[in-house]
Amino acid sequence: MVWPNYLVLCTLLNTLHAEDEDLSGGITRYRFFLYVGMGSFAFFFLPGFLFTALSVFSWICWIKPGALNPTSSSSQLIILPDNRVLNQLFGVSTGMGLSTITFDWTQINWTGSPLMTPWWAEVHIFAGFVLFFWIITPALYYSNVWNLSYFPMAYSAPFDRFGNVYNVSRVLTENNHFNETAYSEYSPLYLPATYAVTYLLALTLFSCALVHTALYHGHSVWQGVRRKQVEPDDIHAKLMKAYPEVPDLWYLGVFVVFFCIGIVAVEVSCGSVFLKVVC
Repeated sequence: MVWPNYLVLCTLLNTLHAEDEDLSGGITRYRFFLYVGMGSFAFFFLPGFLFTALSVFSWICWIKPGALNPTSSSSQLIILPDNRVLNQLFGVSTGMGLSTITFDWTQINWTGSPLMTPWWAEVHIFAGFVLFFWIITPALYYSNVWNLSYFPMAYSAPFDRFGNVYNVSRVLTENNHFNETAYSEYSPLYLPATYAVTYLLALTLFSCALVHTALYHGHSVWQGVRRKQVEPDDIHAKLMKAYPEVPDLWYLGVFVVFFCIGIVAVEVSCGSVFLKVVC
């Protein structure tokens, strides 16, 4: 299957390299493309630099915004007690962003352009986001599951039992190996709510991919293993028949080599420490 993003790119390249015919406005394709590019570049300065609130237009938080800590050199955002829940649910940098409206195409295009992604895929992505981050995450946080309520709801780093960002160097030996004794003396590792849900989703993706393949494509995969053709060859398959088929042992060899490289990369890097601490 050819992913739609490549179809859009191919259409653009084909349009730009086709015959240089004037459009209805009397300009060429290249000039029209140049005008659109310049307009997009100019508009980016409005939400990107001049008025950044347009990128994360969380208008509900304007009613009771968070207060800046004047004693902090990093201008840390301190959520006041009377508006903590408001900022946690509707804030963007420190919350779930339930009221976010954006005028920044960079934000809209963050997980894939809606002009390229099929409608059914967009609906699935948004439905999953609403279920896991707008419903399950606040439910886990406000019910204090895994002590989540003691830490910020949305943050990109783990914490220790003192409420500080986890200092990984305190649980490592001089050879960068995991020190279980130091870990017990220092602190367990605590994850913020969004961080924990993200890890849960990442771990479930492995089993979901296998289950989805088995349910929706299991018959085709099994017929391919049996070398039984289940659908007629398209033009690409017919053209590829002119070349000799790659032996199955080559695929097996590539899998074994890169699987071993992956294990070595995890063990040599901080992956081994991370897995031991988290798991």
